[in-house]
Amino acid sequence: MTRTNPLVRFLQALALLLCLVYLLRRSTGDSKSPSDWHVSSWLAQNPTNRFKVPPDCDPYAELGHLFTADNLHDSRYIIYNDHKQPALDAPDQDWVVPSLTATIHEHKFLELDFLRNRSVIMIGDSIDRNLVTHFGRRGLAGTKGHHKFFEAPDQAHIAIPKLESHRIGMAYLPELNFTLYNWFLMGLGVKKEVPFFHAREDLPQEFESKMETFFLPLLRANLIAKPDLIVFNTGFWDLEYLARTRTAQYNLPDVQPRAKEGPTGLKIINLGDGNPLSLTELAYHRVRLRSFLKMLIDSLKAIYGPSQNSNYLDRPIEIMYRSMQLGNASLTNAFAAERIHQLEESNRLVLKEFNIKVIEWGKMTIGLDSQLDDPSIHYGIGSAQYIFGDMLLFYLKRLVSGSKDEWVGCDWIRNRNLYYKT
Repeated sequence: MTRTNPLVRFLQALALLLCLVYLLRRSTGDSKSPSDWHVSSWLAQNPTNRFKVPPDCDPYAELGHLFTADNLHDSRYIIYNDHKQPALDAPDQDWVVPSLTATIHEHKFLELDFLRNRSVIMIGDSIDRNLVTHFGRRGLAGTKGHHKFFEAPDQAHIAIPKLESHRIGMAYLPELNFTLYNWFLMGLGVKKEVPFFHAREDLPQEFESKMETFFLPLLRANLIAKPDLIVFNTGFWDLEYLARTRTAQYNLPDVQPRAKEGPTGLKIINLGDGNPLSLTELAYHRVRLRSFLKMLIDSLKAIYGPSQNSNYLDRPIEIMYRSMQLGNASLTNAFAAERIHQLEESNRLVLKEFNIKVIEWGKMTIGLDSQLDDPSIHYGIGSAQYIFGDMLLFYLKRLVSGSKDEWVGCDWIRNRNLYYKT
């Protein structure tokens, strides 16, 4: 019987040792404590230069869920991806949508060059104002970025809203000279000033006069540079206006505060009739929404050209719509969930006519009522506001960079087969 070669015996022993090490690691990995499953333990880095975002790849339109992390910058949107099974202890890289806000937080400015000298304008209400404020104070945390109010030079002779909450806010990242503005409107419903609709607020009330008084002159004078993207929303002020109009028309009881608490424990205010919107009310609002979009597009064409082109599908600046939040602490007043859903669906009819894409932020808010602040429709610090920054930056990057950068999950999104194989 021949003796085994020493080299063979060594290799056999080494193989046995490697098997033991593998088994030990598997056994310890399967017995993780709950704290070991925290998102920060498996989040991949954000090598965003490798991620292309072609038009046919939109991870935020995919089915999935918003992972709400203890550390705000660990919040991520995770899509459901069946082209391969996830690992036991972590989703794969093509499940987790990369966070561009986290990339800012990590000072990876070379990977964010698409933001250099860019700007975005958000037109809407206090929800949009808070999103801009949150991005400036939390999304840009750890950088030189900050939130402040825009100040036009005195010699420009452009009016400034008296109320601070109606002034132009801006989140600014000096490292890349990137700016995110918000323009505040009192909805689109008011055609002329009416005594029952927030007389204490800054006049004028109607959007036509507000745009011409406070905002469009800044673009004409180039005090705000030509934006790369405009995101707008209209909703809560319109719901309140329609409720107050109905109250005034039918001599219903005046709007009164009430002590009843909403689902989050916050005091909620009775903002009038909470019954469903009528078809006439919805049709009226669509007329006003069309008027707003036509005015906005015509104004942009007059400023940036070509003004003679009357095709509203041909716009000098990309325009997107922020979907309304679906979480709120209002039950039976003007902001009741049924009314929100009605108005949102009605808005989308007009968006289709103008071929305007939607930032589907609303679905991200489902189940996050615990993050609502005061009053009961505003979100406080949390993942609901954080994820909007990621979504906004994603769409801006796709607009600026085209298909230059690709996320690995796009392969599955483009090539998936939605039918069972036989």
